[in-house]
Amino acid sequence: MTDNNQPKTYDLKGRVITVKVGELQSYVPSADYTTRVGEVTYKLMKEAEEKFNCKFEFEVIPKWATVNNDFLTYTLAGLVYADVVRLQRSVIFPSYEKQNVLLPLNDYIDFNQPVYKKFDQINGILYPENIYGFFNGTPLTPIGIFYNREVLYRDGIPDLHEYAANGIWNWNTFLDICIKTTHDYNGDGIIDQWGIGSPNAQYTSICMLRSNLQPIIAWAGGSNYVYNLQNHKALKVLQFITEMYNTYNVVNKNGEADFLKGKVAMFFREAWYGEMLINNGMRNLGFEELPVGPDNPGRAFMREQGSNFFFFPSTLKDPEGVVNAVAHWNVIWDDTKSEYVTLEDMVLSQAQVYFDSETEINRFMEMMNYKVEYDYIDYFSPSKTRITSRVFDEIAKDQISTASAVESVKNEVEAIINDKMSK
Repeated sequence: MTDNNQPKTYDLKGRVITVKVGELQSYVPSADYTTRVGEVTYKLMKEAEEKFNCKFEFEVIPKWATVNNDFLTYTLAGLVYADVVRLQRSVIFPSYEKQNVLLPLNDYIDFNQPVYKKFDQINGILYPENIYGFFNGTPLTPIGIFYNREVLYRDGIPDLHEYAANGIWNWNTFLDICIKTTHDYNGDGIIDQWGIGSPNAQYTSICMLRSNLQPIIAWAGGSNYVYNLQNHKALKVLQFITEMYNTYNVVNKNGEADFLKGKVAMFFREAWYGEMLINNGMRNLGFEELPVGPDNPGRAFMREQGSNFFFFPSTLKDPEGVVNAVAHWNVIWDDTKSEYVTLEDMVLSQAQVYFDSETEINRFMEMMNYKVEYDYIDYFSPSKTRITSRVFDEIAKDQISTASAVESVKNEVEAIINDKMSK
């Protein structure tokens, strides 16, 4: 482990470092780069080969599942499938971590160095106590609320940024806005304008759970994970969702179509969705973080969680030099290197694609610096869609009580957790 700001340099004596990636999610640095990130990555990889006296060889595997399965099979047998393997985080955790087939990088790199200060912003794998992988690319974007300024203005609602800036962007103000912007203009019993929309009830529910810091599956220490929806704080969220859909009737169920038509004031979605909205003619578009739940003492910041990382097998021979050589071309935001891309520039390049106003670009930049709260449901796929959609759809349709809904899938969720952790 290093004791200064500069990583060690190792002489790998001409070693060939093998890297395997799946075809569908392949990432092979190339001289035919089309982006600044690609340019920097390629140049730093070539620099790493010279500095560490090594050579990187990439192999693209036609079937993605083959990479995951073969990595596990080889490593459990004490063999080296490849020195570095690009794997999908949601597929390999938590079972791969439990089986000790992943090399913890904390043993070879000091992540307290200044250069790694913003590592989580690039979605480094902290799981739950060790960092296991390198992600090379732009940071994954926040999930929040798009809003139509014209609709809010028409109903006398201040800009949502003002609520956040004044520390009053919470469930109470959110619901109040939803109610004030939901209208049956002609009195025919059909809602003409809605307060909030979402792709589906599952999406709404996950966003609101996250706003109150309530995961569907929570880490309970060690290799223990628990079904969390019966927690009273989670039940509070689900009751609030029931009221949004049924008591107050403020949630539009027609996906994004009505938001594009100006019939919805606010809409839950990933920040990258702004590009599509703007390309479809939306203007006066705002984007804000999720409203803070009553049990959340901080901010309600949520980010996409799916991505692919470069991992190392626990059977790797002489790992320290290999790990640091790979780090050299993956940690592309390190301004001590000959080539680099600042995190700020990477985030700014995203913001300029997603938004068309300086106000939204600046707000997006602020949001990208917030601490991310994760839900371990993402590591137990495919349970997420199959189970949660059933629970949340039933709650949204008022077909069942919240307590009964979460109880109905408890055994199934726990069985999935046990099955995943037993492999």
